[in-house]
Amino acid sequence: MLFRSARARAPAAGLLAADAAALPLRDGACDLTLAMHMLYHVPGPLAAVRELRRVTRRGGLVLVALNGHGHLAELRDLVTVALREAGGPAVPVVAERIDLDQGEDLLGSVFASVARHDFTAELMIPGPAPVTGYVRSMLPVQQLPDPEAVVTAVARRLPGAADGVFRVRTHSGCLICS
Repeated sequence: MLFRSARARAPAAGLLAADAAALPLRDGACDLTLAMHMLYHVPGPLAAVRELRRVTRRGGLVLVALNGHGHLAELRDLVTVALREAGGPAVPVVAERIDLDQGEDLLGSVFASVARHDFTAELMIPGPAPVTGYVRSMLPVQQLPDPEAVVTAVARRLPGAADGVFRVRTHSGCLICS
């Protein structure tokens, strides 16, 4: 979380790491509060959103970033199939608990105004090394008896485009709340 206070003599900025549902800040302490790709990690997203509202001054802004539906779908599908093939979990393991649509609804229940900005693009991954490196870094893969079986299954299933590039759609966005 990033915060900026207008009440200091000189402009001040700082970083604070704390429980998102119990921030050690006074009411209205922040002019600008950022919650970047974190709501899907907290146990109680509504409690965290209420806390963001509490610590942001009236007239201040809260900016929340989340991933949209379909973000990295091609990569997620590839990993899910490879995990099943290697004896891993039978459910998708790469998915957020709260996506951009759900976040917009959640924030709208706490803030008077929520402006949504979607960002869509395409990742162009030039070969298998970045994908297999990503798969090796995944905790569910690391916890398997044979993580390399999943890595091998992913590499084998990578679609072969004529230019050797694996294309993955991205969709993220930010919600600006006041």
